[in-house]
Amino acid sequence: MERLSISCDSCERLWTLPCVLSVYEQQALETRPCPHCGAYTLTVFEPQELVAASVPRSWSAFVS
Repeated sequence: MERLSISCDSCERLWTLPCVLSVYEQQALETRPCPHCGAYTLTVFEPQELVAASVPRSWSAFVS
């Protein structure tokens, strides 16, 4: 089972989700504000989509 990841396009934070979400749960999560910066730019990725994403992630995404 592969885990999903969620990222914020504004502050470039990245989290791995501990469970598999339904489509409804993914949509509900993407409509919430980022817990770090408050922007409404959250996106849920499957692992292969994250690797193929066109926006490179900076090291600040991994710093808490």
